[in-house]
Amino acid sequence: MALCIVCKSDCEDSLSTGLLFGIYMSAHFNDYVIVPCNARLLFDKVVDDSVVRFKALGHTYELEVKKGLSKTRIGGDGWRQFISENGITGWELLCFSLKGDTPKISVLYVGGGGEEGSFKSTIVAQRSNLTEEEEDRLLDIVPPANSFIGVPFVTRLTHSNIVNNNMKLPKKMLSFIGSFYDQGLAEVRLRADPVSTVTYKKENDGRISFNREAWRAFHMDEPDLQISR
Repeated sequence: MALCIVCKSDCEDSLSTGLLFGIYMSAHFNDYVIVPCNARLLFDKVVDDSVVRFKALGHTYELEVKKGLSKTRIGGDGWRQFISENGITGWELLCFSLKGDTPKISVLYVGGGGEEGSFKSTIVAQRSNLTEEEEDRLLDIVPPANSFIGVPFVTRLTHSNIVNNNMKLPKKMLSFIGSFYDQGLAEVRLRADPVSTVTYKKENDGRISFNREAWRAFHMDEPDLQISR
């Protein structure tokens, strides 16, 4: 996948916004990161200061923001300190969030990278042990990790999923992603293509649930989808 020559990210297909964007760590970003092009204009409007205090992994880091004509950089001594103290070596997916009162950085992927990077970072639901054949299929299904913000989740379908049209994501996903919009779209994949989207909303307990009608329409169109698949 070709990266943008300006921001060194896959900004053309990214779902990044000015308030929430992901950067796949690489050697390009040892001294600073570049805000993805599709997030830069809104980011520049929201961030007025030249130094922003980000919370990350229990610590606070002062990062310098430098705005140019075509790119915005986040770096400085605080960035190098963040990399050193947290053992950032490359191919981690870092999520920058400006939602809420405190800017945050979350490490969404640790390790992986390369052709199998997305799969190695995938959350597999409890009691959903995968066969070798299923693992091989995931390498074709899960999209490149630097093309989206989030963590892929794999599960076997239950009676509640199919009969009651109730699909909820586990709470442990929140510890990886950090925060969700209250409403949005989730991609659902059974194969590499085509890709279906289902609307979701955040419940009062923080769980993410798919819209029942949208989820029902999806699985009714797939006759092979059965309990335990």
